[in-house]
Amino acid sequence: MKHRPQEDKTIQLSIEATSLPLETEKLGSHTLSVNTKYAKTDHRLTLEETYIPSSGNPSSWYDFIGPSVKQDIFNVAIQDKINLTEKLDTTIGLRYDNYNYKPYMDEINKKAIEKASKYYPVRIDYENGEFDHNKKMDNIGGMFSINYKISPNLQTQYQLSTGFRAPATSQMYSAFEMMGNSLTPNVHLKPEKSLNHELSLSGQFEDLSFTATGFYTKYSDFISLLNSQEEQQRCYEDYSTGQPVCSPLSINILSAQNIGDAETYGLRLGGVWDVGQLADTEGEIQVFANLNYAKDKTDKGTNLLATQPLNATLGLGYESPKKIGNCLRI
Repeated sequence: MKHRPQEDKTIQLSIEATSLPLETEKLGSHTLSVNTKYAKTDHRLTLEETYIPSSGNPSSWYDFIGPSVKQDIFNVAIQDKINLTEKLDTTIGLRYDNYNYKPYMDEINKKAIEKASKYYPVRIDYENGEFDHNKKMDNIGGMFSINYKISPNLQTQYQLSTGFRAPATSQMYSAFEMMGNSLTPNVHLKPEKSLNHELSLSGQFEDLSFTATGFYTKYSDFISLLNSQEEQQRCYEDYSTGQPVCSPLSINILSAQNIGDAETYGLRLGGVWDVGQLADTEGEIQVFANLNYAKDKTDKGTNLLATQPLNATLGLGYESPKKIGNCLRI
């Protein structure tokens, strides 16, 4: 196991507030809520140089190199839940996100990069001044949902929302090289955005409850970890002679990339059936089942690792009258 010489320090403040219901004559009852958060993180590489006692030369350089990064994150979300009638309610929301990345280099970080091969991408970024500039990303998004109660036991909901995912600091600035694998930073990553649709039907009966949900998500600038093979020249300093030693090496390049547009769509089914009365027991016996199906496609034909084509869960649970639960899943 290789030690990652890094530490993260975060200061965070969150504030939430919700109003009492505000009654109107024609536009129903409104409940307003506000949620805001500010986080300040210092992602710092804690490199230390070790020496060979007999020669005083460094014993090795670092598998993990790159800049340290300070990151400021601010977001605020406003939501209005509106009860229009006894059967119909809707929710409208608005959200703003702001991300600031501030890379910085300690002297030992600079020394480690300068000792790396001149073909190493993180050194090329450093020499091109990519770590001298701050990066800012922000976005305004929203959501809308409508819920209709078909009957006392059935209701349906449709939700439309936008998504925003800023790149992680590790995707933009971290680098390592080990056993022929090279993780390379991508300072030009764009934030990933999405438009999400979700339609659901749910039921709640005396002994049975269920939910069926269909979803479709359209992404732009989707972020994916890609790998490729490259033949590169690697040069390192021979500490005994002070001269560079170069040799060709086949490298597996790993890098986060914006791969363009992507889509995911699928279906989620789930339900719980209380069969305790049928079994004539004092406790509760519940049979529960879940079925999930999802597919995806991208401009580049890359599989989205987050999706699973088909999976199912079947389980049996028992809860005694004293509320001491035991559960068996198949």
